[in-house]
Amino acid sequence: MKKSLGVLIFMLLVSLVKAQSRDEILMVKELDLTTNEFNSRKVEYLFKHHKNIIIKYNPISLFFGGMMYVYQKHISQVLGSSCPYEHSCSAFSVMCIKEFGLLKGVALTADRLTRCTSTAARDITEININPKTDKIIDQLEWYK
Repeated sequence: MKKSLGVLIFMLLVSLVKAQSRDEILMVKELDLTTNEFNSRKVEYLFKHHKNIIIKYNPISLFFGGMMYVYQKHISQVLGSSCPYEHSCSAFSVMCIKEFGLLKGVALTADRLTRCTSTAARDITEININPKTDKIIDQLEWYK
């Protein structure tokens, strides 16, 4: 008990000594934070607008579409912040499956997941980077 109290007091004293300097506070106040845009995520069920009723209500489609929805809604929001691409891999997967169908969409998703690393910008020879977000642009039209 005494050791933990001593460690707590030590940490409190260190944090007081390591306070920000006046220059650092002025530098933070001078930052223009209004130029950054917030991109809200639109998450919806994968086969919501599908015209074929067999695909829309197939148990396999319901399971995998529901799993993708849960992943995008809860897990991807935490993991997606480190993604080097402009559209997250799960959003890219949903767009590919809607555009090209299940087989080609899954194959393109697997290809994208193999390229989605922290060194992706160094591995690709011809690369397009969005200057506003500093993320790699990977458009769906390039795969047609």
